Amino acid sequence: MKFTIIIIFLTIFVYCANTEKKEKVTKPKNIVDVNHPPDTQRVFIFNRKNEPHENAFSILVPKGWIIEGGIFRVNPTTQGGPSQSIAAKLDFSIKKDRTGTVMIRWLPDVLYFDARNSPAGQMGLFPQGSNYQGMTVLNLMSAENFIIEVAFPYAHPNAKNIRIIEKKNLNKISINYAKRIKQAMPYSTMSYDAAIVKVKYTENGKQYEEIIFSIIENWGQLGAGMWGNKETFFVRTPPGNLEKWKPIFGIINN
Repeated sequence: MKFTIIIIFLTIFVYCANTEKKEKVTKPKNIVDVNHPPDTQRVFIFNRKNEPHENAFSILVPKGWIIEGGIFRVNPTTQGGPSQSIAAKLDFSIKKDRTGTVMIRWLPDVLYFDARNSPAGQMGLFPQGSNYQGMTVLNLMSAENFIIEVAFPYAHPNAKNIRIIEKKNLNKISINYAKRIKQAMPYSTMSYDAAIVKVKYTENGKQYEEIIFSIIENWGQLGAGMWGNKETFFVRTPPGNLEKWKPIFGIINN
């Protein structure tokens, strides 16, 4: 499968929730997709399910698939500061089976602190890995490096035989994202970096192929070192099956 096709798919994937639809679309309880059946079955039925923890949103889930996780909130008294408690977080997955042989998962937005430009940081008071107001002290990363060094290990702590197949910076997405934020917050100093990475690995004895997407949000001058990830999610299948399952992932996200 060509990596450019994946890039187009994920570009649409990220922005479909933020785009107004020109045509009026009805939302039935069950949707049947017969155009691209990924398995031998000829129809796929989708049931609308609510986010299980707070009913924060509803989503279409293939019949028989499993949902796990959901909205969670960080207690500032146990986190060492209030930064991670500004908003609710989401760690949410939809899986074809218990092991997640075919799966889509959204990872939580997390704030970090780059101490290199702060007086306290320059004095060595906040080394990397320490806590500052509830944020892990970590130098600002590109989206590609964040995916490889932070997001993937968080999602797959037991992964082995990890191979980075391909990675791509998505500059157009970064520019468009920055424009939207600037319209909402004209005095914002935030900047953005987006990327996708394709990975192959083994987890619990099974081989997988995965595409991971993330946007890095640098708060800039007003943030005084704060930065974090946005819109981070991945889709995975057995090797060679990503293209086959793409229509199903698209319906779930839409």
